[in-house]
Amino acid sequence: MILFIEGPRACGKTYLINEFLEVCNDPNVEYYKFYFADHIKTLSLTGLDKTPSLHYFSLGNIMTIMEMNLRPEYVDKIWVFDRAIISAYTWAILRGRLTKEVADAEYRALLKSDLFRNCKTLMVTTDTQTKDTSRKKDIFDGAHSTLEEQNIMGSFIQLGLPFLASTDRNNGLGIVINQFDNPSINSFNQECQRLLGELPNK
Repeated sequence: MILFIEGPRACGKTYLINEFLEVCNDPNVEYYKFYFADHIKTLSLTGLDKTPSLHYFSLGNIMTIMEMNLRPEYVDKIWVFDRAIISAYTWAILRGRLTKEVADAEYRALLKSDLFRNCKTLMVTTDTQTKDTSRKKDIFDGAHSTLEEQNIMGSFIQLGLPFLASTDRNNGLGIVINQFDNPSINSFNQECQRLLGELPNK
């Protein structure tokens, strides 16, 4: 199973994931994040930012995890995936890597494919953003507003709703509003538990 955690930059998403992992005691749960911006710097790919190349660099990684999710030897594995499909297509639009029409068509095709099964999606939204000055910055921080990113992500949620929430495929969808307080942490943890089923807590 995959739990895709989506949300705009500075919404506190990774902090919430870490809080969930602190209380989750299931050995099958595995956190995964593709450090996209770091890899771009390492490989000196910044000149390709506004081309489709970087979109497919990101998408190939996501599809690899989705393929692993279908393999019988990983039937009990639960991948908690920090930023994935919706983020990839949102940033493809924001950075001009794809037109909205192409992004919409690709996104729907991926969700309709056999790869998108046993997948849960949890969207973190916010009406503010973290003031955490210790947060690690990267080349895309500040490039677009939290609200701008959040609005495009919302449009992808609506577009993909029949597949994101398809019980026939054992998919599921949740949304949490992060107010950067303990109730928000509790809400996030409860949504993770609901989407993944009852997992043991520490």
